[in-house]
Amino acid sequence: RQQAEDLAGDGYAVLTWSARSFGKSTGKVGLNDPKGEVADVSRLLDWLAKQPQVELDKSGDPRVGMAGGSYGGAISLLAAGHDDRVDAIAPAITYWNLADALFPNGVFKKLWAGIFVNSAGGCEKFEKPVCEMYDRVAESGVPDAQARSMLEERSPSAVGDRIKVPTLLMQ
Repeated sequence: RQQAEDLAGDGYAVLTWSARSFGKSTGKVGLNDPKGEVADVSRLLDWLAKQPQVELDKSGDPRVGMAGGSYGGAISLLAAGHDDRVDAIAPAITYWNLADALFPNGVFKKLWAGIFVNSAGGCEKFEKPVCEMYDRVAESGVPDAQARSMLEERSPSAVGDRIKVPTLLMQ
């Protein structure tokens, strides 16, 4: 909150939000699904473009920088790869490939994944395919090709070649 207030005090228009199912947000967690959370960012950019206090690069194109940590850092990378209206990003302490982050060297990080799922409110707060993947891998202890594929599709690494904006990575 303090960072947002400081930026607003410096003359920036600031928009903050909680990802699906976090905080008071509705919807289900899709692990930054391009058709879910990433599309949500594009809709937020559409809304920003209509606000009179927001500077536009052209009609429908607000001047936007994004910053976030962890899951929020990943969405800034993904948004920059999917929507060319994002002008600069500063992701912090995030992942590049979620499959590699959750399954390093083929080992399932069960404790970390469990903490993430439970912090969101449990499996019922996740999209059904994500929950099914989590249950399957947690039960077997072994990531399968389908799980790796789903996580890789929703990772910044999937769009890395399309990120062309100034980027500050902080780890």
